[in-house]
This record gives sequence, C-alpha cells and structure tokens, in this order.
Amino acid sequence: MKPTRSTTLAATALVTVALTATACGPSGPAKSKNSPGTPGGAYSVALTEPDHLLPGRTTSSYSLQVLQGLFDPPASLDPEDGSVKPLAASSWSSADNIVWTVRFRPGTTFHNGERVTAASFADAWNAAAYGPNGWEANYYFAQIKGYDALNPSEEGAKPAARTLSGLKVLDDTTLQVTLKAPFGQFPMLLSFPAFAPLPKAATVNPDAVDVAPIGNGPYRLDGRWERNQKIRLKKFTAYRGIRKPMADDIDFKIYTSRETAFTELQAGNVDVLTTIPAANSAQAKRLFGDRFSIRPSGTMDYLGLPVKDPRFADPRIRKAISMAIDRKGITQAIYNGVYKPATSVVGDMIPGHRPDACGRTCAYDPAAAKQLLVCPGGVAGARAGEVATADPTDAQWLTAGGHPPKGH
Repeated sequence: MKPTRSTTLAATALVTVALTATACGPSGPAKSKNSPGTPGGAYSVALTEPDHLLPGRTTSSYSLQVLQGLFDPPASLDPEDGSVKPLAASSWSSADNIVWTVRFRPGTTFHNGERVTAASFADAWNAAAYGPNGWEANYYFAQIKGYDALNPSEEGAKPAARTLSGLKVLDDTTLQVTLKAPFGQFPMLLSFPAFAPLPKAATVNPDAVDVAPIGNGPYRLDGRWERNQKIRLKKFTAYRGIRKPMADDIDFKIYTSRETAFTELQAGNVDVLTTIPAANSAQAKRLFGDRFSIRPSGTMDYLGLPVKDPRFADPRIRKAISMAIDRKGITQAIYNGVYKPATSVVGDMIPGHRPDACGRTCAYDPAAAKQLLVCPGGVAGARAGEVATADPTDAQWLTAGGHPPKGH
C-alpha cells in the first residue's frame, strides 16, 4: 500500500455474470487532509470487514487491501504495464521453468524484530499448502511439486506429507522451488500475498497471528483489530524494503455496506473509498469532478456452482445457467455501464488475455439455455435465490440475473 497525497476513490471490478466476468470501476482522488506532496499524516479508508489477516488464509479483496500494507510478498505487479518486479525477493531465475531459484533481500525483519529468511517463506507456503489446515489460498500452491501429497483427492484420506517436496532452503536468502511441470508465469504467482513470509509465531499459533498479524511490510498493526469497527496501521520505522510509504498512519474504517461508506465519503468522514456503488457513479462524478476516474481492474467476482450436487453435475446444466443470465442488461440497468461483462476468466488488462474465450457460454440466450435443459431434465429446486455472498451489497446483481430456466 502506497498512499499518495491525493487519496484515491475507486470502485473495484465487479462481475455481473455467472461463470466469468471482469469489469472497470470508477477511481480517482477524493479529498485529502494534507497538502499535496507533503509526506506524513493519516488517511482513512472505507472497508468491508476482512475474514482473515493471515496471508495464506484469505483471498478476500477486503483482507488483501490491509495485507498489502502489512506484508511484502516476493514480487509485485506494476499497475501500469502488468510486469512482475522484485519486492521481498531480489531476483529469480530458471533454466527450464521447472526449477526456480528465488533469492531474497538480506537484512529485513518482521515487525517483531525477527529476521526474515528463506525459511520464513518456505514455512508460510507449507502451512498454506497443507490441506488439513483448510487455508483459503491453498490452491495457489498447486503448481509446486509435492502439493498432491499434502492434498489427497480421496475423501477421508490422510496427507502423505506435511511439507512440499518442491521447496528446498539453500541458505538464509535462497529458496529453490521445483514445480510439477514447466510454468513460465511462476514469478507472477509470487506477487500474490499468500506467498508472503510468516514469522515463527504463525506456525505455532496461527489463530493468534491471524488477528494480530506480524508482517514484513512498510506498515505494522497499531493496536488491535477492532472487529467490525476499524484496523489501524502505522508506518514501520525499521522497514528495509523497497517501497516508500507516504502516510504515517492508515485507518481502515469498517462499514457494512458500500452505500453507507459512500455516504460517509460525501460527509467527509472517510478519505478513501476503494469500491463505490456503481449506481452512484454519475453522482460521484458530479461531486468529485476530476478526482473521479474510471480505470480497468483485473478483479473478478463470479457465481460458483456446487458441482458435487447431482443437480449441477451435468456441464450442460451449468452452461444453461450461464446462458440464462443477461450480463449486459445487468451492467446497464444496475451499474450504469460502469462495469462490463467478461468473455474470459482473465481480464483484458492482464498479459495473455484472449478475447471471447468464453464464447456462446457467456452470451445471453434463454431459448438455447432452455433447450440444453431438455435432455438433463432440468434443475428442479435450484433457484437463483439460493446464493451466499460475503458482501451484502452484491445482492442486487445476484438477484437481477433471474431464475435459471426450468427444464421439462
């Protein structure tokens, strides 16, 4: 996290489709309490309550906003061109895209003074990859050799190992990573917060560190995580990384809805809103003028179908549900065209994106959807209202998709 003197008002990408979608959201500076270009000061950021603050334990965008300040993963993504750049790592190399040598910057510490070493990264990755731990980012480590032994596919089977065989600590600053197969995008994977290091305390009592995180980033936790109220970060004065934090303090104010947060922004009670309600985009543009802009995002929301449920086991049923959702209509009616439906699981701002990869499956065609259900026999009992979401403000687009077409 690198706040500037002109704080940012942004709406992250919201997916308005089933299966695949990306979007663009409004962003731009809101009002700042300090003079432009002047270091220091405090900023408040509106946030929905995170689920966890242990990097490998979450993939929630609300958690990641906080983790970006608390932790330095090995790499970072340049927001301008999408290139991968070293962060906690100083370099990485591979002759075959299978065996990678990752070298970390020496002389860095966690917020409790403990040295950050290659083992700090290996321990964190092993904890996230170990299936019985049930950490949300587990699957991010599936490319590493030994992952399958930690995550047996047979129900009730016990893991054959507790650590990834593909990780080898060569010395305090060097980690050798062996993948299951060639994967040239491995450095990009290293930019995800789940690949950040963890102190020894996290392997002993992860629940305690989850609520009182000890990171290696430019900011440390100030005080305690006040559930459903606030999270305060303070600049870590012993930070030896390469990021240059501008603010002295960052206050994350937790709100139950984006609408409430937007009202607080208007009232001047919060400086930064990273996700404004798209329905308020026109109003926000009038209020904030050139401090409001639209920029692309690679963030994606999606509807996940329970494929173990016999009603959704047939891929034709899942395709029918996708084709029964009017993505374009939803983006126009609910989000004023601020967001856009995706045609791929990879956003168009990400290198490697292929346009229209989803094809007809993402095209609104209720007649074809109904025809697909004739053979499988329909999805009796599966209704659009049976949806669970971590963000209550998503209810509008979730219900706007209508009900799946019924078969015969």
